[in-house]
Amino acid sequence: MRRLRAISTSTLSQRVEEQLREAILLGQLPPGQRLIEEQLARELGVSRAPVREALQRLAHEGFVSVRPRHGYVVQPLTATMVEELFDLRLALEPPVFRTVAQAFTEELGRELDDILRRMDGAASRGDWASLVQADAAFHAAIAVASRRPITAQLLRQLETLIARTVILLGSIYPDPQLLVQEHSHLLAVLASGEPERAEAAIRDHLLDARTKLLASFGETSPVVPTQVRREEGGRTDE
Repeated sequence: MRRLRAISTSTLSQRVEEQLREAILLGQLPPGQRLIEEQLARELGVSRAPVREALQRLAHEGFVSVRPRHGYVVQPLTATMVEELFDLRLALEPPVFRTVAQAFTEELGRELDDILRRMDGAASRGDWASLVQADAAFHAAIAVASRRPITAQLLRQLETLIARTVILLGSIYPDPQLLVQEHSHLLAVLASGEPERAEAAIRDHLLDARTKLLASFGETSPVVPTQVRREEGGRTDE
């Protein structure tokens, strides 16, 4: 099993959850991988109790599932799930961008600029986990600014799947900076105050990502970020 960092803080369960989530997002714990409490506890240097609590929360979030006679396994992300997710995003996000473009504020511009700087820093380091967090923050800030609370709530509920699809883009984009550039373009279009352009920009962004991701499922093995595929021993022994 890939070595995970030992944890020695009082918030063991939360720290275990964060580390396992990151390992799943980065492909270090690949889809379908069994997650054995005793083995994980030994690797992390903790008892089984915080591991069990963390796995229960990850199951609630959709990162892992429980299978008869297998216990916890990393939830696979299928082409059907990706297609359905992007159908939902294509229905929800273009109206959000249209609304925000009509009432774009300097305050929102500063917030999105700050997030883009975080994305740029993460991309420069090849840190896809941080890039995913910043990507989610970018879209969440726009959803909140749209003052469409139901839509914003629905998008929050999709964050787990969205995060995993963004990580999969690491196997497609030769340079993570390309993803930063695309979001910089989205910000520029929003700031232009042209609703039609903003709506078209996010639609094109989502359609392009969906096409690339669905094409990647034609490979014989699950796609994982390029940086992880290059590492040796990236899989956990069952």
